[in-house]
Amino acid sequence: MNGMWVKDKRFFTLPAFAAMVLSICLAADADAEKKPATAPTTGQAEIKPVEPGFETGYFQKISDRIGGLLGLTWKGKTLRLDRDNWGRDLKRKSQAEVLKILEADFRRNNPMKGRWAVQMAQSILRHRTSPSYMAFHRLRAVTGRMESGRTGGILNRRFNTFKSVEMTGRLDISTEGEFRVVLGERKGPGRKIELLDDDNNEIEGTFVLILSGGKGKFSLEIGQSHDGSIHIKHVSGKDVFDAKASCFKVFYARNRQYVDDRLCPLLKHWGILPPITSFSPEAKKEVLNRLHKPPGAGKIARGKELIEQLDDNLFKKRQEATRLLSKNFADYRKLILQAMKQATISPEARSRLKIIIKENADYQPNPIDDFVTDQGLVSDVDYLVGLIGKVPVADRAVVARALQRLTKQKFGPDPDAWRKWWSQKQATK
Repeated sequence: MNGMWVKDKRFFTLPAFAAMVLSICLAADADAEKKPATAPTTGQAEIKPVEPGFETGYFQKISDRIGGLLGLTWKGKTLRLDRDNWGRDLKRKSQAEVLKILEADFRRNNPMKGRWAVQMAQSILRHRTSPSYMAFHRLRAVTGRMESGRTGGILNRRFNTFKSVEMTGRLDISTEGEFRVVLGERKGPGRKIELLDDDNNEIEGTFVLILSGGKGKFSLEIGQSHDGSIHIKHVSGKDVFDAKASCFKVFYARNRQYVDDRLCPLLKHWGILPPITSFSPEAKKEVLNRLHKPPGAGKIARGKELIEQLDDNLFKKRQEATRLLSKNFADYRKLILQAMKQATISPEARSRLKIIIKENADYQPNPIDDFVTDQGLVSDVDYLVGLIGKVPVADRAVVARALQRLTKQKFGPDPDAWRKWWSQKQATK
């Protein structure tokens, strides 16, 4: 990748990548043989050509481990690398259980098995590598016989590379949170994945993902700048999709069908876990669950009361509130995280909330639940108007009741009526 690290936080072009794709195209044209056209047989005529980008290769064989390293998440308005996904299947596991999982990774697709797999798994556990290195090592373990590998570092950066019979890989990470990975197939279809995420929490952060292959007939570039603006260019044969937006949330609103029907299935095919989107089956199911069974007002009120009690004049009450919030962390987690963001919270309460969060560090939140909350889908009129026509008829009444509560309009479970009203309302803005 040209410009490995994005230090000035500006979205950059990739001339080296473009030149590589162009050279592959020219080489393919030069080597193509002109064969006389023949009429296809009935069997041949029924075979549909594979869409560029959806070829089958080695990435499909190890897609689960690619997904363990590369997963995307939509947080707030931006698209990011899902770092919480690293080692998710290892969390809350004993050391013996983790060792068995790692041994299975090393035994898979590898001619050297038996005691060697045990020793390699023990070595990783002994060195206690970072979650990103652990995920990379697990991917490396399933790629078969190794031809070479190298680990090193310079200043605040570390790297790890490998070359197996089937593929190559490189991981670069820095102490500042920058993460870059490159994966490539050494045999047909010879695809390549490049991802860079700088994880700067003070600003939105730069994110770049490039997929390439298909002898120049396919490429996908997702570029997100430091201010959150995003540009996606998808070349599939002669078809080109090219769109920009101020952020991924706006991009999705404008290009919902492309993201759900083309982009997410494509990422999944390459082994990359696609982001949860508003109209993904999981998100729709969670929204419907909440509409059918909204959270009890009593539980919310009790959580707020306990958080206020962290500032009580009596030490005994502060201790009891801390104990109950920690014991029922799953129920009060969202309220606790919201309270931590408040500038007016007292030092005493903030300190106690930090203790509660630390005591529950192993708690695994439901990503779908977090996404629906983060996007505010249950109270988003625009979303609910789109949702009412996408759910089973039996569920439309509950969506209609939510819309009526939010808008004071009474159109019942009629998707067309809601869409017409919303369209007219948007036109008058």
